[in-house]
Amino acid sequence: MQKISNCSKMRFQIPTERIHFLKFILEGYDGLAVLTTIDQTAGIVELYFPLEVQEELNLLLTHLDLAMTQTLP
Repeated sequence: MQKISNCSKMRFQIPTERIHFLKFILEGYDGLAVLTTIDQTAGIVELYFPLEVQEELNLLLTHLDLAMTQTLP
């Protein structure tokens, strides 16, 4: 049985037309993060990710330049 690592989450607001793009990019990075849409109309999404990949995830999000605004949990 595989040990489940500690996970964290980030909540962002992004342009609504970019939600699918971000989801597909994250699917290509198997195990990096899971995207959940909280409010499609407002563009609010949550990313769930293992703590050990947080630096890699932050780097990817910075390079994607999706005009993200981090929101409160």
